[in-house]
Amino acid sequence: MLEKTAPLMYQTSIGIVDDVLKESWNIYHNTNNDLSVNWSHRIAALKLAKECGEVLLHLTREGPLFLAAKQIRKRFDRIVESDNMNNNINPQVVS
Repeated sequence: MLEKTAPLMYQTSIGIVDDVLKESWNIYHNTNNDLSVNWSHRIAALKLAKECGEVLLHLTREGPLFLAAKQIRKRFDRIVESDNMNNNINPQVVS
């Protein structure tokens, strides 16, 4: 099941982190001119933006590698399966 949902989970994760990053920048810049947003809120938003950047870097660096490894594994499994089928269909006769 993980193999089928991994690409969707990967894409969804990037979208969620991107949304959090946008909202943290909105808080930092106080785009709503909310008087209750103080410097501690803005510093916390910067910290969250930094963490989002690190997560995005990790996802973009590791995610494609994970997906590529899965594809290679599927190809390998198909080759092995095909080879096994060929060996069963055409058994070699030993004299």
